This record gives sequence, C-alpha cells and structure tokens, in this order.
Amino acid sequence: MQQAEQVRAELPRTLAPPIARSARSSRTAKAAGRHGWRLRKQISPLAAMVGVWVAGCVLRWTGLSWWMALAAGAACTALGAAASVWRLNRKIERVYAAAVLIAITLWATAATRYGIGRPMPALLAGGGGLLALPWWWHHRLRGSGKHDPEVLPEDAEEDPRIGQWAATVARPGGPLTDSRLVECEDIRGGWAGTIEMLRGNTARAVMATADIGAALKLKAGSIVIEPPPEGELHLAKILVLPDNPLARRVDWTGPTIDVESGVSVLGWYADGEPVHYRHYRPGSGPIHDLISGCTDSGKSRTVDQLLAEERQSGVIVSHVIDPQGGQSLPDWQDNVDRYARSIQEAVFLLMQARDRMYARNAFLASVKWVDDKGRGRVGIGQFTPCDPRHGLPMLSITIDEAQTVLADVACKVLVEEMIGMSRKCGIKFRLITQVPLLPSLGNSMVIRDAVAAGNVIVLRTANRLTGQVALNGTLPVDPCSLPKQWPDGSTTSGLGFVSAPGADRAATMRVGYVEDVFHWATTGDPAVLEPYTGPPAQGGDGASQETPQPTAVPDDPDQQRIGEDTVLAYLAAHAGQDIARGEMFNTIQETVAPVPALRTLTKALTDLSAPDVRLIERTGRGMYRITDAGRAELERRGVAA
Repeated sequence: MQQAEQVRAELPRTLAPPIARSARSSRTAKAAGRHGWRLRKQISPLAAMVGVWVAGCVLRWTGLSWWMALAAGAACTALGAAASVWRLNRKIERVYAAAVLIAITLWATAATRYGIGRPMPALLAGGGGLLALPWWWHHRLRGSGKHDPEVLPEDAEEDPRIGQWAATVARPGGPLTDSRLVECEDIRGGWAGTIEMLRGNTARAVMATADIGAALKLKAGSIVIEPPPEGELHLAKILVLPDNPLARRVDWTGPTIDVESGVSVLGWYADGEPVHYRHYRPGSGPIHDLISGCTDSGKSRTVDQLLAEERQSGVIVSHVIDPQGGQSLPDWQDNVDRYARSIQEAVFLLMQARDRMYARNAFLASVKWVDDKGRGRVGIGQFTPCDPRHGLPMLSITIDEAQTVLADVACKVLVEEMIGMSRKCGIKFRLITQVPLLPSLGNSMVIRDAVAAGNVIVLRTANRLTGQVALNGTLPVDPCSLPKQWPDGSTTSGLGFVSAPGADRAATMRVGYVEDVFHWATTGDPAVLEPYTGPPAQGGDGASQETPQPTAVPDDPDQQRIGEDTVLAYLAAHAGQDIARGEMFNTIQETVAPVPALRTLTKALTDLSAPDVRLIERTGRGMYRITDAGRAELERRGVAA
C-alpha cells in the first residue's frame, strides 16, 4: 500500500487525472474572464489601435487611392460625430470623440498612400497612446478608501460604482448603511441602478437622496432616487445624471391630450419619461386638481398649458376665476367661455355652475338609451365628455389664488356644495394656491379632500410643511429642497413633483413651457356649453337640454337618417375642404329644417367616420372631410348637396 502511494506521488503532474486538469482549466478561464471584464475599459484603447492597424493593412492591400480613403474616413468621422452628439451630453466628451475620429482618419489615409512600414507603427502607437491618456485617467481603477476590499461586494471588481457605493454610502455611519448597489447600467448622460436594502424600506432611501448625493460628490439636482416600478419595498431605483436634462427648459409644442383616455403629457422626468396628467377618466368623470408652489415656481405656466390642452381638446369648456382682475392669466381673459375678474363675478359664475350641475343631474338621470345587449335603460350614472348618449362637454373651473376666493363665504359654500357631486355630471375644479394648508382652502376638509384625491402638482415650496401637506403623505419627497435656480443662474420654474392617477413617481419632473400662450388661446375648435336658461327660481332649468336620444338603437331611425344625410350633404357642398365640427353644427342649426339634435349630429359624425364605413374622414382635431364613398352614398340616397 505504501509503495503504491509512493509511486502515485512520483507521477508527473501532466499525468494527473483529467477531471482535475479540467477543473483547474475552468477556474483559470473564469479568473481570466473576470479580470478581463474588469479591465475591459482599460484594454479598449489597445484593441482600438489593433483594429486601426488591421484597417490600414486592408486599405493598403486593396489599392485604394489615398483621396478615396480620406473621403471614406471623413464620412465615417461625420457619422461617428453625429452618433457622439446623440450619445454624449458633455461638450468635452464630444470634442474628445471628434479628435479620436479625425486622428484615425488621418492615419488610415497616410497608411493607404505611403504604406504601413516605418514610421507608421510608431505614429500609431505614440499618437494612440497620447490620445488614450484621458480615457485611461477617466476609467482608472479607484481604490476602496480606508475599508478592507474583502468586505466589498463581489461585483465591485467589475464596476467601480458598486465599490464606491459600499465605501461611501453603505459603510457604517454612511447615509444608507446595510444597503448595496446592484444592476448598474450606463444610460444617456449618466447611469442608473438598483439599491437593495437589508434594513428599512424604499422610503428610507428616498429621504436620504441629498445625503447620498453628497457622499457620491454629486451636484444638486443630479441624483434621483424613487420607488421601483414593481413596488418592492426593499428596493429603490437610482438615477445619476451629472448634467441634469431638467436644467434645460422643456418646451410644450402643442396639444397632447388623448380624448379617448383623457390623458395628456404635462412634462418630463429626468430620465426622459413623460409625466402623465389625467383630465378625466372615461366612464367615471373629471379629476379635480390642486396646484401649489411658491412665487416664481411656475404655477401660471402650468395653468397656461392645461387651459391650452382643454381648448384644443374639443370636449372641454374652460371657466376661470381670477381675483387679480385678469392679471394672472391675461391671454385667456377673452379666450375662455367665462372669465371672472372679481369676487362678485366669481359668485355669479359659481351660482350658474351650481344651477348647471343640478340641471345636468336631472337630465342625465332621465336619458333613455339601449345598451350593447339590446336592453332599454334609463339614466347615466357616470360621465364621459361628449358621450353620444348626451353630447355634453366637460366643464373645467379654474380658481386662481384660491385662498382669496374661498375666503369669501358665498364662494366657499358654493364650491363646497358642488365639489363632491360635480364629477358625475362633468364639472371639475382646479384650485391654485401658494400654500395648500387648510386655511387657504376655506378651512374646508370637504374641499381639501376632494382636490387632494385627484391631480396634485407641487412645484418648489418655501417650507417643508407645505409640500408634505399638499402631497398628503403619498410621496416621500421634499419640494422645499428643490433649487431656486440652477448653477448658471437660470430659473428652475416648472420643477416639482406630481401625485396623480397614473403618475405617482417620487421623482423630480419639469412642466412643459408654453412659449406662445396667445397662439394656443386663440386657435383650435373649442367645445361649446349647452345654453344657460337661468336659475329654476326664475323658471329656467339651469342648462337647457333637449329630450335625449339613445345611441345603440335609436328610438327614431328617421331622425338619425336625417342627421347622417345632413352631415353628408353639408360636407359634399364643401368638398375638398376640412370643415370644423363647431362650424358645421352652428351652420346646420341656423339653416337646415328639420334641424337634427346636436346629439344626433354628433352620433352621425361618429358613425360615418367609423373604420368599417369611412363615408367621411377625420383630417385633424375636430376636422372632417367627405370621401368618394360618401359622395357615392349621397347620390344613392338621392340627397342634394
């Protein structure tokens, strides 16, 4: 036995069992791969020089003329420069990328003309090494500080950001101990990752945003920490953008509202994702608003955008109350359906709105219609703007300087009476105030709870209490911490947070800036309210309505046929033109007999423009034109244009 063991010990290492050799080879390959991945950015300039050398050899071998090589290189340089402009945000990075591309083009052109012998290799190695120095310095391997590298995560060798996190943020006494950074990735302008917490929850990471940014030596506004999309309480998302894109003004270039969903784009988050704002929920009703922020935070520009969206939608009518005599929103004074410039006018506007609400309540409760199963129904319990069953537009009442308006007892009582019931009949309220505390909302919990449950837009505030009260504890953020201005002195107007249906990210956003407010206030095809007939005490019904007609199966097919014939005849008489819906309705109501109900005409437009019918086509927002099939159908029916 001892002899056998002695013989086995004297065997050459090359005769070791194949399984052991395979295991050692696998470990060696894994180690080499791990170190190669860790040093990939340091090795990349060398790999680029080898690639340039091979390209020079190929160009020389193909016999291309030097000017053709120069032209090809210039084209590649232009393409690379365009790509760097899209990929790189910092000017110094773009300049560096352009210098590298130009150097490669010049060396390849020289190699094509003079060959690849001396001194070309020395020029490539020397010039490439000099150009690589900034790259190597930027991607140098950083140490882990005073802490033992053995306690760092395994991924720290592959990504220095993970090591930096462990050494500065997650260390004992750091801003977020018992945490680790995972899943880092480069994005345009910065990087993103996931924070995993072994102690505490997502809110702990969000509230420590400023301290984490200080530990990572970042500038104010360049770090965003928010809950993950899936809502895991032990995780948080981190976004680091050395050059915050929100520091540049975000322009609103036109209406974005989708009338089918009632959603528009209010602004943008730092990662480029849109901020969604819900005007109404189809089948449910309007969503109330609360907009707050200190002076110069961007409240008026936010309201400008929302009023522009409403006017351009074709399904929303805007009323505005401005106790400052029209100075808050001057471009809208003559361009909304009603504009109250004083408390007295505000009381009158709100009283008419209350009458309209009750008139709509009675009207909608009596609507007869047929559902998709052919059953006769009475009454509509929820509201969708311009639903063919009733044809009513939504009414949005904006109250600027709400603390002044609601301080008036009459205004407060009227708003308090309506705000809980108005959604079912299509009336919403938008309150704007600097300090959204209870005294600023008429000391009314009814009003505060109603608006806090809807869209809450909080721009920069002057104190911590204001932001937390406005957001009602739904987001662990601090609007007071937003900067008053950017380092270059430009304004941060429009910077804030949103808590709304479908937009509950605890991330900084910036509202779109409407540059030409007057243009959007004077264009489009705004919706028109039903006529107001006076309060019931004076014999009116608040808002006159005709007897409703069902939509699925009309009670009077002849009336619906008249509506379709009328629309086709009108559009045929204006063949080749895009006709606005409002213009068409007004002209028909004045000149045609018998006159179809407004509701009937609305349904006719919907039916005639259906994808499987297409007798007319929709050419824009509220714009229509007759098709060739529509003209043929008009001739078949024997109706004169």
